[in-house]
Amino acid sequence: MLWALALACTGSDLEPLTVAGSGYEDVTLQVPAGIDLSTLQSARLGPHLGLDPRVDGQSLTLWFQGAPEGTWALELTLSTGERVLEQAIVVEAPIDPVFERVVALGASLTQGVQGGVPSQRGHLVSPSAQLARAVGVHHPLPVLVDPLLPQIGVVDIGEAPACEVPDVAGWVTSAATEVLTTFTDPDSGEFSYALTRLDPELEPFNVGVGNMNLGDYVDGAQSDFVLRFLGHLTYEPNAGFSDPLSETPLERVEALEPTMVLLADTYGNDVIGAVVSGSTLKLSRVTDPEVFEPKAIELFERLAATGAEVFVATLPDPDVLPAAAEKRAGVVREARAAALEAGADPDAAEQSAVDEFDGVLQQIVERADLLRGIVVREVDRHPNVHIVDLHGVLNRVRADGLEVGSDALYPQKLGGLVSTDGVHFSDTGYALVANAFLDTIEQELSLDVPRVDLESVYASDPYAIPALTTSTFDPAACDR
Repeated sequence: MLWALALACTGSDLEPLTVAGSGYEDVTLQVPAGIDLSTLQSARLGPHLGLDPRVDGQSLTLWFQGAPEGTWALELTLSTGERVLEQAIVVEAPIDPVFERVVALGASLTQGVQGGVPSQRGHLVSPSAQLARAVGVHHPLPVLVDPLLPQIGVVDIGEAPACEVPDVAGWVTSAATEVLTTFTDPDSGEFSYALTRLDPELEPFNVGVGNMNLGDYVDGAQSDFVLRFLGHLTYEPNAGFSDPLSETPLERVEALEPTMVLLADTYGNDVIGAVVSGSTLKLSRVTDPEVFEPKAIELFERLAATGAEVFVATLPDPDVLPAAAEKRAGVVREARAAALEAGADPDAAEQSAVDEFDGVLQQIVERADLLRGIVVREVDRHPNVHIVDLHGVLNRVRADGLEVGSDALYPQKLGGLVSTDGVHFSDTGYALVANAFLDTIEQELSLDVPRVDLESVYASDPYAIPALTTSTFDPAACDR
């Protein structure tokens, strides 16, 4: 949406424009004569930097980053000095005070990772960002420069019918190595986290740090370089390259004094490493329930103590992940090839390999059920902490599909709800997650709240089935 604002001066008064607080949309302002915009160096609209300023005569267009409820000024930094235009915008109150400070805690699903890596677009379509836009509330994001990290695209997917997706863990490691050599401070010659952000001074309300598990939210995972790196990108961009995180994600959330907390991927990385890492399933990569339980107890006690309304999503079974089906297909191919080479029965070899694979996968699913049970039990101990049954939502979609426009979408590889990495959601998938939160918020708090329009999101989703279909690539030709 493009907002148009005419700043009509009457002494020091202006005619303000009334806008929603969610931002991340263009706002166009007609600046009074006498202010030479050709000398503009930067601008702030409300509490944050106005991004991507574009000048056309006395017309100034900015990418507005949102603001809390209230009346806000436009502050111009010109080569000739500072100009402040008071009462430039009036930000509407949230539909309910509970939405005043919506903070998101979690890992890659909270970040909105797509194509294997965090990105500018991913933050803008993350579940909390889409929820904030739906209800019109301020939710500042740690928006990254674009492009930052190379994403897994259609060109990186193997030929049909296997359509193999690159190993996500390996891709992330390679991508991080590449970015370290790109964003260096010209004065020091060292990597700068701040250069990866459009506005490194902004304090984000989305505190999602990819690859973290539940215990890491509490402890901060200081010994893991990748987690420290992603944490600095998210909420400490002015730190030195090798600095530890000065706060854990949970401490950061507590410091933000939230009125609402959204936790989209409570225990995802406690489970999915068993499925997505390497070429085989690894039950040992699922967090031991005895290690998981005390961290879950502490997490939910501390979140409850903030006084915020806390919404905690359960997660789909790990066998829903497209990566599980892809690994099974790989096991089948290898078993048949080995049998043929040895002169054995390929059908028998295939069945044996599948039985072994499915046995391990079932153990992973059962372990995930144990972790989900611990989460549900601990959430139930706190009246202001609520379960969002995303597990049930995705099981229903897995079975019946989700009709969006003329397409039936499924949480499978290239099925319209998952991005090209086979692990993280598409724009539409994240919108589905946002609506699961909104459904629960409405039910638990007895509020009437809007929903994200899935058809509108799908129409511009780069991971939608029509968008993925090209003259040389057809998602329908891939094994699902």
